[in-house]
Amino acid sequence: MEGRAGILRMEVENIEKKIITEGGFIGLLALLISVAVIALIVVRTDLFSGKDGDKSMLEQGTDAVNRANEVKNLIEGRNQ
Repeated sequence: MEGRAGILRMEVENIEKKIITEGGFIGLLALLISVAVIALIVVRTDLFSGKDGDKSMLEQGTDAVNRANEVKNLIEGRNQ
């Protein structure tokens, strides 16, 4: 009986190794990553929408570009 149990145990170990090495858990990993990304998007929507009339990060970025252009034009005007 011990011989059969040992053989069955070896077969189960081989099957487990085969599942792991052939990417049997890739689907589970992809699912976990997807859930984490969705949770991050749901929790951090304030990054893109702004709060209570404040400007969002994207709008603040365009304001910074506009201000930089104004400063550039001012410096160019002084140099002429």
